[in-house]
Amino acid sequence: MMITLPGIGGSGEDHWQSLWEKAEPRLMRFQPTSWDEPELNDWVQSLERAIGGCERPPVLVAHSLACLLVAHWAMRSSSRVAGAFLVSVPDPDGPTTLTVRPRSSWKLTSDRIVVPPTDIPIGRFAVLTDPHGASFSIIQMND
Repeated sequence: MMITLPGIGGSGEDHWQSLWEKAEPRLMRFQPTSWDEPELNDWVQSLERAIGGCERPPVLVAHSLACLLVAHWAMRSSSRVAGAFLVSVPDPDGPTTLTVRPRSSWKLTSDRIVVPPTDIPIGRFAVLTDPHGASFSIIQMND
C-alpha cells in the first residue's frame, strides 16, 4: 500500500501524483480538511488516520509541503511506515503555511528516497537530509 500526500492545492488532475493514483488502485490519497489552508494538527491527524487504515505499514509518497508534514508526523507518531518518497522538499526555513518548522533532529525509522527540487541550491538541501541517512536521487525528465 502507498499513501500519496500532495502539497498545497491537493495536486490537480494532471499532476504526477493524480496520474499515479489513476493508474494504480493500491494508491490512496490522504484527506486533510483543507488543501488550500493547511493546518498542521489536521494534516498530521489525517495522515495518521490514513496510515491506521492500512493493513501493513505503507510507503508515503509526499510532494512539496507534504514532505514537511512527514517530518512533523515522524516526530509525533509511533505508527510505522515501510518507507517515504519525498519529492521537492521545500526549505523548512522558508515561508511555510504549516506554521511550525520540523526540528533538525527528526528521524524516520524506515527507508526513504529524497528527490530534491532542482530550483534551490543542492547544498542547502543536503544539510537538511544528510544527517538522517536518506538516499539522494535527482530525477531529470526529458521533454
